[in-house]
Amino acid sequence: MRRIVGLTVGALALAVTLVACAGGTPDFEQVKGLPTGLPAASIAPEDVGQPMAFANDGELVVVVWGSSSCRPAPTDFDTSGPVATITFAADSKGATACTADLAPTSYVIPGSVFGGSVPAKIVLVVDRSRSTVTVVK
Repeated sequence: MRRIVGLTVGALALAVTLVACAGGTPDFEQVKGLPTGLPAASIAPEDVGQPMAFANDGELVVVVWGSSSCRPAPTDFDTSGPVATITFAADSKGATACTADLAPTSYVIPGSVFGGSVPAKIVLVVDRSRSTVTVVK
């Protein structure tokens, strides 16, 4: 009986590890707008509307753009490949319509999600548009 319980617990731990590495979404903090610790000079006018990533105190800060009433939210997170990929989609949260404005939303993701350090590059997929982004350090 103990052997069966031990095998079951081991299999469950392996399954949780595989799911964490292969996809899903980790714990993150959403910031409406740009993060407060980010220097304003880091964002040039031509960058408005483009996904961006910054390293900040061991965390990855990802900035994506979309409707302020249906902000893009992470729907998948994959660290199994050579470059981590985060997929975003508009999150209407029950809204009947999304506004046609362009507003930034930032997500703060712990470096531990990437094995302890923030990566140099990341792939961001926002509403099916894929961009490989260099992380500004």
